Amino acid sequence: MTGQVGKVYADAVFDLCLEEDTLEPVYKDLNACAAVFRKEPGLAQLLEEARFLARFDLGDMVEHLESWCPDYRGLLINLYEPIREASRCWQACPSARCCEMEA
Repeated sequence: MTGQVGKVYADAVFDLCLEEDTLEPVYKDLNACAAVFRKEPGLAQLLEEARFLARFDLGDMVEHLESWCPDYRGLLINLYEPIREASRCWQACPSARCCEMEA
């Protein structure tokens, strides 16, 4: 595993090893998790998207989503794409919302 998923996996191994007296149950559980990600690679993308979204202030995301799609709560939309696009602007000028994303 690479990227953010690999980091999450490594962090989980470390945390579980600190909590367990033996590594055997940790190893079995992590192998089970790895098998799920191998079987369903789309889950790794969802995990990376969730971790990306967690970096931003919820209020800023809601404000942007409401301007991008007023009924975003009632519709099934991908939250990652509009926030990823807006984050490029937010990184360029974090003290001001200098650009508006168009729907």
